[in-house]
Amino acid sequence: MSAQFVSSLVAAEKLAREERLTESRARKLIAEIVERTTGERLNFFTVRGWFEDWIAGKKISKADATGVRYSNAVTLFLESLGDRADKNIETLRPADITRFFKAEREKGKSLMTCVLNVKVVKMALRSATKMAGLKQNPADGFEMPKEEGESVDREVFTPDGFPVCLAPACPVAGFCLGGRVMIAHRSGAVRGGCQPVR
Repeated sequence: MSAQFVSSLVAAEKLAREERLTESRARKLIAEIVERTTGERLNFFTVRGWFEDWIAGKKISKADATGVRYSNAVTLFLESLGDRADKNIETLRPADITRFFKAEREKGKSLMTCVLNVKVVKMALRSATKMAGLKQNPADGFEMPKEEGESVDREVFTPDGFPVCLAPACPVAGFCLGGRVMIAHRSGAVRGGCQPVR
């Protein structure tokens, strides 16, 4: 086994001398050495490879709608990286997360949508620190912005807010039943908790 180890090192040295030792080839040689000496495979993930594996797992463990939401965020993030999506995951930097966020905002997307997309990226990278050997989560260096005039926090409707909100939409989006308004679950209303509209 030591002869194989030496052989791998000699091969790596020869490639380096000829300026043909790429990062991916070096990682492959190291992985081969580790597998021969320990019997365990050493995986090196590209950004795309890790995110695709992570999404595949989420599609199994989460509701369909959540899987689609995560998948969309990941697709946008990988597109924002261009060719760098096929580089090792260790090459990601906080600036990549910031660039992604800014690019999405410049496309006219809401603050809430952009923040949710970044949160998905952060979750995937947090998993990579635990399962893929990523030393540090580059998304930890990104701070969620607060933008004037737009909040990322949802507030529950109050009885006073219902008429203002539903006046133009009630015939289309709401159900007016006996003077009470039934609205979507995102409003904070629960069964039996809807307020009368005065």
